Amino acid sequence: MEKLLSGLNLGVFRRFRGIDGLQLLTENASSYLSTFEHAKDINFDIQKFVKKPISIKQKLAGRLGCVLSFLFLFKEMALSGSSQPFIVFEDDVDTENNFSKSLNWKMEFVNDDWDVLMCGHCCTQAPKSGIWFQLKHFAGLHCFIVRNSTTAERLAEEFNMTELGIEADRTVSLLAVHDFFKMYGMVNQLAFQRRDLFKSDIPTSEILT
Repeated sequence: MEKLLSGLNLGVFRRFRGIDGLQLLTENASSYLSTFEHAKDINFDIQKFVKKPISIKQKLAGRLGCVLSFLFLFKEMALSGSSQPFIVFEDDVDTENNFSKSLNWKMEFVNDDWDVLMCGHCCTQAPKSGIWFQLKHFAGLHCFIVRNSTTAERLAEEFNMTELGIEADRTVSLLAVHDFFKMYGMVNQLAFQRRDLFKSDIPTSEILT
């Protein structure tokens, strides 16, 4: 992943530590979460999750780990105070060879009111022509752009209210459906989820962005 990002010439990047959903299945879940800087800020009682039947926890642990990973990531962005956009890549993403050049060109045509731009997503309602279209119902967060730290703070607030069991990408999609955020997707995407190409050195339940 580091080699891929280095080749994109996007400047400084950071590999963000995500939540391992498997660790949330143990009685030490609270201790594990406490090792994350922003854990104290979450509106979620982990003990309520730990006390659920194992069959339910096994179904929800991955989703919860993903949601918390993005929540912590958005909080980190918000604290930066940056007015510049953030590009987020999941650790199993692949990109077009001309990613940077194409992205810079596409950015010239996006509406000025954008909050989040999806460079890679799954949407059955995507048009067949054009450069950008307004996203509503979609899946996938493998590559996206957050406008600035203020937008990241708003996303963190919404993720902090996510109902247990709802996937991270569905949370973002619902924000678009209700026009809480202006989200646009690329007609011709520049990033794709490729779990067949990248073998992670972390448990499959852990999300890195």
